Amino acid sequence: MVLNVTLIGWHFVSHDPLPVVIGLEQKERYLVREIPCGDYPVFIYIERRLEPDARIFMAASGNPGYLCRRDYFMDALFENHTLKKMLAETKTAATLHGMFRAEGFTHVLFRPELVFDSEGLQSGMMRDEQMLFASFLN
Repeated sequence: MVLNVTLIGWHFVSHDPLPVVIGLEQKERYLVREIPCGDYPVFIYIERRLEPDARIFMAASGNPGYLCRRDYFMDALFENHTLKKMLAETKTAATLHGMFRAEGFTHVLFRPELVFDSEGLQSGMMRDEQMLFASFLN
């Protein structure tokens, strides 16, 4: 019990939520500070700028779906699974675009370093799949 109380206390102090609770710090500023990799500003942008009916396809994004207040789809465990499947089923950027539209996706969100890596180690995608996806984005 002492260990649990110690750990809880340490986490509380290290995350310093008290200024937010008592109104000395804005919630957004706290979340920008606490959420890793700079994700929160992206979701602020999504919240403020995207249409309410936007549907986002998230690939290789580190599973930040809990931050998204729009309809989205992501592969939680194998992050590029659906993207790789779609790329395998098509040979052109136009066909890939049609596949995204058929699923109702209006936007794509991903971390470039987890999709475009020359060795295919992080993305699991072959170079030709990466090139096709880059062509689609262009």
